[in-house]
Amino acid sequence: MGTANGSGAEGVSSSRPSVQPEIEVTVWDGEEEQTVSRKRQRKPVAKPSRRSSSRPSESTSFQQHEKIASLKGLWNKKLKGRLRTQQKLNDEATRRLRTTELMLFEEEGGLLTEGLEKTYAIPQADIVKETDLGTREKILALDLPFGPYAVDFSRNGRHLLLGGKKGSLSLLDCHTCQPLCEINVKETVRDVKILHNHTMWAAAQKKYLYIYDQQGIELHCLRDHMMTYRMDFLPYHYLLVSVGEFGELIYRDISTGQIAARHKTRRGPCDCMRQNPSNAVMHLGHMKGTPAVELLCHKGRVTSLDVYRDYMVTSGVDGAWKIWDLRTYKPLHAFQYFGSPPSSARWSQTGMLALGFGSHVQFWKDAWSTPKPRSPYLTHEYDGKQVESLAFRPFEDLCIVGLTSGVDTVVVPQSGIANFDTFEANPYETSAQRREREIHSLLEKLQPDMITVDKSNRVGAIDSAPRAVLAEEKQRELSEKAEMKKTKKKTKQRGRNTAAKVQKKAALQYNQKVRALTAKRLEQAKADQKANKNARNAEEGFSALDRFRNREKASYS
Repeated sequence: MGTANGSGAEGVSSSRPSVQPEIEVTVWDGEEEQTVSRKRQRKPVAKPSRRSSSRPSESTSFQQHEKIASLKGLWNKKLKGRLRTQQKLNDEATRRLRTTELMLFEEEGGLLTEGLEKTYAIPQADIVKETDLGTREKILALDLPFGPYAVDFSRNGRHLLLGGKKGSLSLLDCHTCQPLCEINVKETVRDVKILHNHTMWAAAQKKYLYIYDQQGIELHCLRDHMMTYRMDFLPYHYLLVSVGEFGELIYRDISTGQIAARHKTRRGPCDCMRQNPSNAVMHLGHMKGTPAVELLCHKGRVTSLDVYRDYMVTSGVDGAWKIWDLRTYKPLHAFQYFGSPPSSARWSQTGMLALGFGSHVQFWKDAWSTPKPRSPYLTHEYDGKQVESLAFRPFEDLCIVGLTSGVDTVVVPQSGIANFDTFEANPYETSAQRREREIHSLLEKLQPDMITVDKSNRVGAIDSAPRAVLAEEKQRELSEKAEMKKTKKKTKQRGRNTAAKVQKKAALQYNQKVRALTAKRLEQAKADQKANKNARNAEEGFSALDRFRNREKASYS
């Protein structure tokens, strides 16, 4: 039975309250002429007349900062100066946003067809010929001998990490197409992952998990992560997540080096794992744990899965791949495939779905939409090669395909976000900006116990429980902590600390605990009985003659 399981770390002991990471989920000929639009369309700009002011109008869509009404009533000169400076900064920020609005792209590009033309029939050569020069310079095609290759991008899309199964590891700068490092570890490499930035990246090798720097120098050997098959990284929690041959899900905080949580799924080897970026919950797919959610997705082994917003795609060896709604955990669409099962499934930033079948790659647009899409958006084939992995380049309309003998690039219009937030991920950041962002992200790091599947328990949500219930829960937590607190043994003399006395004292403490639990159960049973009686009386109605019912039963008996 194919199962996909998602795990959310809810508690450190157990991407939070004691990290409880698991959501377990017992879990598809046109003509030569075509019109291909350019990658991104600029918003038309009207030149201002001489009489009109060159300053942008006040009716822009930017949210303005709240203005301070008046500073006349403030007697504190220091506070008044700070508020005046803050107001100037807010006005300057709003002015800059308005002036740069004209430089933003209105929407992502795409493919436009005419008549009976189909987008999936347009070959890559025609698409590349019509794209802009900047996109053509970013297309990468490498014929490498140590495949098949696993690929991964950094968060800003500038660096590409390649891992060949026969031991080759390479880190490339996508702007210059020059390798930053290239090493051969001379053993099996199953997966690679860039961590918070390109200065640290991880490789799942034959037995252990290793961490390297941008020069290829080994920094750490994590012997707790044995026989790792898949890795992922939670950027807002600084957690490296791994799963492998023994089915053990491990969360490691790379900022401290400590293990935040480890969970034994008890479902055998796991070769399929992805995170949900919206809540940092891990989704696992394997043959056979305390999961948060468990779904039967396929009648065979799960081969790949990925998550985008509230939707999840899964594929199995049963001849189908499905789109799931994570709000209801029910399938939206099911598609049939022929031939090899999908080896990799990936969502882009805009919701473009890429699937690798044997030597074929398919791209689906709005795969979750209603009605169900009938044909793919784009297709591409690699004759004589097998697709091993897929990765969309952030903020670009490019998809890197890891093959059995190298890597290749497919141009997928409308797969990348046109406008990006430089404070979140900046492809053009300098070394000083990178160091500054790294410090800020460490200071703003979220704790593992904040990962949760239930959105009602998120930070900032209102607790609807009554005050009495909250007080009772707090009292219960305090009592549990007091019981768990270890008492220091006293060193007694003259035979008072013999083995018999210690055993007798332990038995006495155990009996006291049992009596306390029994009394608590009896009290709870009485309270439940009283509540049921009150509810029954409320339903049937109570009269003054009901007091004689028990006496009548007793007299007849």
